[in-house]
Amino acid sequence: MAAIGGWAADQQLDSLLHALDHALEMRPKYEADKEERIAKMRFESQWVADGPQRFEVLGRLLDEFNYYNCDSALVVCAQRDAIAKKMGSKEMKLQNDLSTAYALMVSGMYKEALDLLEPINEKSLAVDERNPYYHVVRSVYGLMADYAVRREEKERYTALTQVARDSLLQTFPQESIYRALVLADKYNASGEPEKAAKLVLETLSRAADNQHALAVSAYTLSESYRLMGNEDEQRRYLMISAIADMESGTREYVSLRKLALLLYQDGDVDRASRYLRQCMYDAQRCNARFRMIETDDVYNAVNEVYLAQIAKQKGNLRWALVGVGVLALLLLWAVLLVAREMKKVEAVNQQLTQANRAIAETSTLKEEYIAQYMDQCSSYIDKLDQQRRALAKIAKTGTIDDLKRYAREQGKADKEINDFYQGFDEAFLKIFPTFVEDFNLLLLPEERIEPKAKGKLNAELRIYALIRLGITDSAKIARFLRYSLNTIYSYRTRMRNKAMGDRNQFEAEVMRIGELR
Repeated sequence: MAAIGGWAADQQLDSLLHALDHALEMRPKYEADKEERIAKMRFESQWVADGPQRFEVLGRLLDEFNYYNCDSALVVCAQRDAIAKKMGSKEMKLQNDLSTAYALMVSGMYKEALDLLEPINEKSLAVDERNPYYHVVRSVYGLMADYAVRREEKERYTALTQVARDSLLQTFPQESIYRALVLADKYNASGEPEKAAKLVLETLSRAADNQHALAVSAYTLSESYRLMGNEDEQRRYLMISAIADMESGTREYVSLRKLALLLYQDGDVDRASRYLRQCMYDAQRCNARFRMIETDDVYNAVNEVYLAQIAKQKGNLRWALVGVGVLALLLLWAVLLVAREMKKVEAVNQQLTQANRAIAETSTLKEEYIAQYMDQCSSYIDKLDQQRRALAKIAKTGTIDDLKRYAREQGKADKEINDFYQGFDEAFLKIFPTFVEDFNLLLLPEERIEPKAKGKLNAELRIYALIRLGITDSAKIARFLRYSLNTIYSYRTRMRNKAMGDRNQFEAEVMRIGELR
C-alpha cells in the first residue's frame, strides 16, 4: 500500500475496486496486527510508574485507539488525566483535555467535548499547544455544522469552523502535508476545488508512507473532484482512501460509506451492501455514534433493494425449474414407450428428476446445473429415439432373431448410470465447491475422507451430498445410488459415529454446509 500514491492515478477503476475487495478480505489480519501492537503497549504501560514517561507511553496507546475504539480511548484519557493531576502539570492536563475532547467528539458527544474546550483560553496557549487545540475545535464545529438541523445553527457552526480552520493554518510549518490538507479543505469549502485538487496532488507522493495521511489526502481529493463533477476521479480517490483505511485498521472513516452509495447508484447493489455492512460493523465496534447514524440511513435503503433482488432471482430460478420439470415429465412419457431393457434408464431419470427438485429448494443452485441437466436429458431422449427407430425398423422388416440380437448388442445401462453419477458429481461440486473440505471438518481427523479422484465423490460423500440437497429418506437414497437399504443405513450409522461433535446433530450440520452466514 505504501506505493499506492505513486501509481494510483494510472490504475483502472476495476483494478482499484478489486484491490479494495482484497483489503476487506484481509481486514481480520490488519486488525489482528493492530491488536498485537495495542497489547504490547498495554503491557509496557503496566511496568512504568506514574509520571511523564507513563503519560507518554499512554499517549502512544491513545494514538492507536483513536479512530479504532472510542471507549478504550476515553479509558486511556482518564488514566492520563489522573497522572496529570498527580503531577500538578497544567501542560499535561491541557494536552489530555484536548485528547479527551477529540475522543468525545468521535463518540458523538459534542456538548461534552465543547464543555472541555470552553474553559481553555486560546490566547494563553503556547505555540506548540495551538495546533492540537484548533484541530479539535475545527473538527467539533465541522461535525456540528454537518448535523445541524436548522439553517441558522448550520451557518453559525460553519462560520466557527472557518475561523478555527484559519487559525489552524497559522500553526503549521509551510512545508507540512497537513497544512496542505487543511488549506485544500478550505478551498473546497469556498468553492475552489480546482485549487484544492492541484495542491493535494502536489503533496500526495509525500503521504504514500503514512496510511492515515494517504487516506485523508485521497478523501480530500475525492471531495474536490465531486465538486468539479468528475465522478470517475471521485470514485478513484474514494477507493484509495478506503484501502488505506482498511489496511491501517481504522474503524472511524467515511470513504467506504460514500463509495458504497455511489456503487449503489451504479447498480452494484451486492458490493454496496457488503461495503455498508463493513461500515456498520466498524462504526459499532468503534462506538462512533455519528458514523453509525450516517451508515444506518444508507444501509437500510440499500439492503432493502438488495433483498428484493435476491427474492427476484429466486423467483426466476423457480420458474426456470418449472420448465425443467415439464421437460422431465415429457422425458418420462417417452421412456414409458421403450422396451423392457430400458427400464433401468427410466429409473435413473426419475431419480434425477427428484434430485433436481430437491436442489431447487436451495438458494445456491446455479444455472450451469440446469443447463447440464437439460443436456443430459436431451442425450437420453436422443438415445431412446434411436432405439425406438431401430426397434420400429426391426418390427417392420426383421425377425424375432433380429430383435434378440439387437437387444444383446445394446447391453446393460451401466455406462449411462456411470455417466449420470459423473455428471451428478460435477454439478454438485460446482454448487458446493468446498463440500468435501467442509464435510471433513465435521469428522474426527483420523476419519476424514479423501476422494480417489479430483472432482469425484465416493459412496459416503455421494450419500451425504444427497442429504445436503434435502434427500434424507434412506429408501430414496438407496434407489438413487442403486444400493440396498441396509447398506445405506450402515453407511449413515458409521459416519455418525465418526462425527467430531454431537452425532445426533451430524446430519443437521451437513445440511448447513455452504449456507451464507
